[in-house]
Amino acid sequence: LFAAVIDRNCNESTKWAYIDCHGYSDISVINKISKYLEIAIIHISYYDHLHNSVKITTELQKFRHLKHIYIFVRDCEGCIQVTRKDRRTYIYVPNLDKPDNPGSYSTLKEIGFEILHLKCQTIGNEFIEGLMGEFNTSSLKQIQSDKKYLQKTMSSIMERKKSLEKLDFSFLNYYPYYIDYMNSFYTSANETDRDTIRTHNGRCVILKEKLDKTSIGEVVQCFNDILEQKNYVLLLWKLSQELSVLTDQIIDCKKGLLPQADEFCVAHKNDKYNLEIIWREALLSSKYGKEVKSKVQDKYKERFATNFSNYVEIGEAFELIDGDNLRFFNQDINELLTKLYKRQNKELDGINKNKKSKPQMRQAPIVVSIFGPQSSGKSTLLNYCFGCKFLTSAGRCTRGIYGSLCKLSKTVNCTNQFLILDTEGLDAIERGNEKDTYLVNFDRTMVLFCLAVSQVVIINIKGEIGNEMQNLLEICAYSLHKLKVSKVVAPKIFFVLNQQADPDPEKFLPSINKLLEKLNKESDLMEIEGTKISDLIQVSKDNLYVLPSAFNSQQMNKPAAEIFQSDVTKQSPTVAFAEKCAKLRLAIIDELIKMPLDERIPFRTMSEWMEMSGVIWDTIIKYQDIVKYNNVEELVCSNILNRIISDLMKSHIYSNRPQFKKITEQLFKEVDEIVTLCHPDTILTQKMTKFDTQFDTHQTNCITEFNKQCREDSKLKKMDLLCKESKTNLSRLIYIERKYYEDEIKFKIKAVFTEIKLSDSMKKFQDAIISNVDHYLGLTVGEQELEFDKIWLEFFGSVDKKE
Repeated sequence: LFAAVIDRNCNESTKWAYIDCHGYSDISVINKISKYLEIAIIHISYYDHLHNSVKITTELQKFRHLKHIYIFVRDCEGCIQVTRKDRRTYIYVPNLDKPDNPGSYSTLKEIGFEILHLKCQTIGNEFIEGLMGEFNTSSLKQIQSDKKYLQKTMSSIMERKKSLEKLDFSFLNYYPYYIDYMNSFYTSANETDRDTIRTHNGRCVILKEKLDKTSIGEVVQCFNDILEQKNYVLLLWKLSQELSVLTDQIIDCKKGLLPQADEFCVAHKNDKYNLEIIWREALLSSKYGKEVKSKVQDKYKERFATNFSNYVEIGEAFELIDGDNLRFFNQDINELLTKLYKRQNKELDGINKNKKSKPQMRQAPIVVSIFGPQSSGKSTLLNYCFGCKFLTSAGRCTRGIYGSLCKLSKTVNCTNQFLILDTEGLDAIERGNEKDTYLVNFDRTMVLFCLAVSQVVIINIKGEIGNEMQNLLEICAYSLHKLKVSKVVAPKIFFVLNQQADPDPEKFLPSINKLLEKLNKESDLMEIEGTKISDLIQVSKDNLYVLPSAFNSQQMNKPAAEIFQSDVTKQSPTVAFAEKCAKLRLAIIDELIKMPLDERIPFRTMSEWMEMSGVIWDTIIKYQDIVKYNNVEELVCSNILNRIISDLMKSHIYSNRPQFKKITEQLFKEVDEIVTLCHPDTILTQKMTKFDTQFDTHQTNCITEFNKQCREDSKLKKMDLLCKESKTNLSRLIYIERKYYEDEIKFKIKAVFTEIKLSDSMKKFQDAIISNVDHYLGLTVGEQELEFDKIWLEFFGSVDKKE
């Protein structure tokens, strides 16, 4: 039973009390609600109208006090008909899906307008209170009570919208930049000088200070209030809808679709407002902020941890990897889920205590992940297979990686938990303009992560298995071997060909067989020592599942489009899709049962999985070279180029190190003789010329030979971009070698010059002190220090006393 107050969409602004009964309506319920009604719209089937007319007439007596009763008799034969008797109006409606019902929609439209213009008593919100008193339902009262927290949150948002202020997500304003500087510092620390590293450090410290001085915003405080309510899942869903409306307005403003520009939307056209943003802000505010060491912060963190644990425990989707900044929240989530882990441990201790046989139950979940192209139905598939609650809707695409903890009704070999990972779509349009390396390689980064942390990986494809997917799987299998930090052994791969008109798997077997042949063939080309790709990922033609569409879409006929003033599509779930998903789930569980225990659950707890996954994600982000290749051909050419560079460096540069050392030693001998006559920079220029002449000859020969081999190799001819990149790497290695000798010569010249200068100055300094020693002994300690510094500056200038 649903109740609401709605605005009538007609000339006069009148609020109506609206009650909607779904499914079978009990007589006692009808008796209670009938006193609140003035109009009743009743649906009955044509079959009941013919065969149970006496019973229907008896039931209708309950509404005899009403002014108007509209009875719709559904799925009748022939055309639509309307008959009236006293205050009752019978509408005999044929099946509207059939095209041979002219006039049905126009008649229904007339009935609709007739109902809207009936003269009825105006009723306000008090009727809901009457219903609550009638049924005395605690859930209705609780919803009404909880609603105020949602209203408070939206009021805070709308107040800022009116004043054109940005929403108070202060932590998110600083945190992404802090992470960017941290990432750029770690990735470039070995290639930059001390000044650059010092600058990075300084910026990180400044941003960290800003984070620590930030206060928890009003929106986040209201958000935490929502999390503590009994109906918080419903409230979060409603909040998500409200934020979605605001986001749509901003997008429409950005596209120029709003007839009148909204000042807030114009001012914040690059900002995002969704539930994920609030979750991130709430998570960061539990870790940073000026109250971080105070009792207030401890209380807030305790509240948020409890709320978050409850949210995860009931299977709600939570963000694991931030889709905007690609940060993995593993440590933060681990801290927040401590209470959940304790509850699970206590439950498992009780089970294991009563369990006589081994192996014992583990807290660690079985991890199942999915990846595939954008808008291919990944979230819908997981929802059907495992009962997850990932958001799905037309035009909404997952960003980053989300998790959902699912409990099984029965134990599957030592665990009853599945951690389901839903990922962002491959080739996402939103990633088209990314410039950072780890964002450009996002698809390969994400797929490699899934293969490294999951026991089962579902590859969901809308269409056939194309070359791009084959290349992606091959390269990521190679990268998985190079990664060497994963505890998961050879994840099982399931191929799901989604939204297929033809459900026959035999039709798609050739493409799977082709993929298997190519994977085995490419193992040798990729030079994976003693390992085949089949040892890294387990792909089998038996694990191919072809699924129909989850929904049947049916275009409604022209009269319906005229009523709604747009094309109307009716969508209904398909039984075939649900049945196929059930078979897929059983197949996954069967495969897991066959696996050895250590392979099936290589970690003992979910906390351990979080820590391992965090290390893997950080490693992939830091060492992007392992995911930079688009296909096996590029990888093979890269290996060839690396060998060429190694051979050339040995033959032209490293082999001549004795010669370079001999030149530098000769220069050192000459420096001592003339350093007193010239400035060090002048000497450096003179002496480096001789070294540069010798080194340039070998450098030119090395680069020339590299260009020649690139032109002559048939595979490398097609890889201009890769050859240019390798040539840059070769030049960089040569530069490092040259700089080593240059720095050594420069250091020697300056050291000799400083030593001679100090030796001469020190003699004069000592003479000045000794000649006036009696005068200095008569001074106080403070006066002596002042005189000492004065004479020091006279002879040494800015030279440090320590030197």
